[in-house]
Amino acid sequence: MFYNVSVGDSGFVFASELSTLPLRPQTQGIIGFVQSGLGWLVGFVFPYCINPDAGNFGGKVAYFFFGFGVILSIVTFLYLPETKGLTIDEVVSYLFLD
Repeated sequence: MFYNVSVGDSGFVFASELSTLPLRPQTQGIIGFVQSGLGWLVGFVFPYCINPDAGNFGGKVAYFFFGFGVILSIVTFLYLPETKGLTIDEVVSYLFLD
């Protein structure tokens, strides 16, 4: 529940704001494909990680997700631009000309 109301849709938001109008459908499709694929991968691997007969991580698997969350939060903060108040031309020039 918390994932879906917070960062769950951030890929679609960034794809719609940062892509140009002609590339928007392809960008949304790629984001949807990648997000679905990674969601399937996590859903497939996670039961093996917590299973006592396989990975036997138990509750320690949360450290794995926490580590990835911290790394991706830092990457998001450093590399994704703030688009509030910018026109599409300013966003495109910021992304591709700097």
